[in-house]
Amino acid sequence: MSGGHFDYYQYHIEEIADRLEMDIADIEYARSIGKVKKKELYAHLLNLETGAKTYPYWLFDRISRYDNIEDLYESFRRGDDIHEKDGKFYVSGYAPNLYEVVVSEGEREEWADGEYHFEVEDDSVLDEMKKGLKILKTAAIYAQRIDWLRSGDDGEESFKERLKEELDELESKPLINLKYGDEVRSVFD
Repeated sequence: MSGGHFDYYQYHIEEIADRLEMDIADIEYARSIGKVKKKELYAHLLNLETGAKTYPYWLFDRISRYDNIEDLYESFRRGDDIHEKDGKFYVSGYAPNLYEVVVSEGEREEWADGEYHFEVEDDSVLDEMKKGLKILKTAAIYAQRIDWLRSGDDGEESFKERLKEELDELESKPLINLKYGDEVRSVFD
């Protein structure tokens, strides 16, 4: 019969463990590659009458194409939507000289590979996640073995033998068997 007493919900425990294992592998990978500082441009429009700042998408889109402020300013000079006056830039068109384009440079940190990684800074939190992973893997084994016992697929002796084998196998392998980027099959796939 192959189980069924728990309506196969025991596989959810295994899937949670698999996902947690992937998260821990990702955290450890991210720690190994570290972060780098990247220069970033910031810009907003300043309403010269009210002092209000606005952050239009078109301006964000424009600055995202440039790595340094000089190239961005040069694009302003080449375009017809922004003009320069007295060393400052203003939006042209419907309200000339009403909106000043304010640009600044800053820095941000990102992972060296440019990807998003969940970050855990406190080692004790990562240790607790690993403890949780061990508990979940153990719980998945127990749930499967009890399911087969209750469904009649295993008798008491085979239950004890298989439980011991699977727990021994769990103890003999590293807790984290994945490396960053490994895929885990979902029971829902």
